[in-house]
Amino acid sequence: MSKGAINFSSDNEYYTPKQIVKMFSEGFEYDPATTPGKAEDLGIPNYDTIETDGLKADWTRYKSIWCNPPFTIKHEFLKKAQDYYDRTGGGCIYASAY
Repeated sequence: MSKGAINFSSDNEYYTPKQIVKMFSEGFEYDPATTPGKAEDLGIPNYDTIETDGLKADWTRYKSIWCNPPFTIKHEFLKKAQDYYDRTGGGCIYASAY
């Protein structure tokens, strides 16, 4: 996914506050749709950004995933999350619509 393929708007720029994320888990292994600064803030060691495209990544390597997708393409991330769930037999994934 190139930057040019995404319609940047305020809908893509919302991030779930740390205190909300921590309500779900003390730590997640992976976030497929974040920024380096947000991943560091949340303590998520593995992540993808718009440049590295989490939709193309193999999520099955991780047992706990946090995902707050860009709202303009959230359906693509939700489809990928369903595929992850089906392939792992119910891995732990949290998707935010905060």
